[in-house]
Amino acid sequence: MPRVIVVLKPPKAHGAFITLARHIANCLSDASLFPSPTVPVPVLMAAIVTLEEAEANVLRLGQGAAADRNAKRAAVMGLLESERMYVQTLGNALPLEDALMLVAHSGFSAKKSSGYARGGFRARQGKESGSVYLAAPAEKVPTIYSWQWSSDGETWVDAPDTTHAHTTISGLTPGKDYHFRYRFKTGGVLHDWSDPIVFFVR
Repeated sequence: MPRVIVVLKPPKAHGAFITLARHIANCLSDASLFPSPTVPVPVLMAAIVTLEEAEANVLRLGQGAAADRNAKRAAVMGLLESERMYVQTLGNALPLEDALMLVAHSGFSAKKSSGYARGGFRARQGKESGSVYLAAPAEKVPTIYSWQWSSDGETWVDAPDTTHAHTTISGLTPGKDYHFRYRFKTGGVLHDWSDPIVFFVR
């Protein structure tokens, strides 16, 4: 079933990142839509102000102040990720169109996920809670399949290789989105990782 995935797309430029963070904080201040953000909006705003001051120091003092700025940016990023997960939880309880509208008002981005990716790579709920069954298009020659999963789409964890085009990954935390990808090796050629798919684990 199609569902909404809440996405945080942080710009590389620090000024643009601060602008996005402020926009999200302002959006989440609408208590009629977001009654209890994981991070209280004043706390998020205070962290953004601290980041702004650190960025101003870099512009004034030079790259010697960059480490402090980068640490404060990472702190704001962590708070935004908590807010993203909060909006995701709200969206999971809504019909698709209502969830899309909610995300549009949150300042985050949204994409639809059906548990399928281009090329036939797919995921479905495993037999046990916290497990996911993954299946990739099967090759016609002897093939080794490698699998990875991630809780944030950035840091990837290896799962055991298989000689068949499917596997089950267990031990995941129910109630969270996970990213999955695979690649395969045929005739000594290691192919690129697939486009990841995002799946809500129950």
